[in-house]
Amino acid sequence: MTDLITLAEYKDISGKVNDKDDTLISATLPGVSSYIRSYCNRSFTEYFATNKTEYFSFEWAGEVVFLNETPIVELVSVSERDNPSESYTTLTTNTDFVLDSRLDAIFRLNGSGGRKYFCKGIDAVKVEYKAGFENLPDDLKLATVDLVNYYMRDEYKTEKTNISFTVKTPGTSSSFNNGNLPDHIRRVLDMYRNNV
Repeated sequence: MTDLITLAEYKDISGKVNDKDDTLISATLPGVSSYIRSYCNRSFTEYFATNKTEYFSFEWAGEVVFLNETPIVELVSVSERDNPSESYTTLTTNTDFVLDSRLDAIFRLNGSGGRKYFCKGIDAVKVEYKAGFENLPDDLKLATVDLVNYYMRDEYKTEKTNISFTVKTPGTSSSFNNGNLPDHIRRVLDMYRNNV
């Protein structure tokens, strides 16, 4: 997976013109990109032009599946099967299912516009689709830069020690000490966080 932003984008957004920290920034970007993807539970750009396949299992009756990657660019196919030993049957758009792009969800239909349950079982529903962003939104780029700075400056540490004294980092709190992100970064990431 590629980094969410490039070194050049980092330097452009942060206003850095010298090259003295390039190695450290380049080493920090993959970890920060991975952290943001993991925290938000989505890849953002990986499936914009490439199909993603997701499988959904139902132990009980269910009439909706929520897709992990958003926003939806293209719904390639939706299919289901009654039994793991059977092949998938492709469903027809607006007859067998409908995509709700506001919810990034697929609702099963009974053929006449009413709701119907998907097949039950392990991996009973298979969805292939494209989703995400061609270019990362500006607020996510800024949050990525801020998170790189956060780690490069050791701001995640609640105390910094000099040879003769220890300084408590300003703005730290008990909630900050337990590993939470700074509020200004978390607010941006929470807008994109997928809780599926």
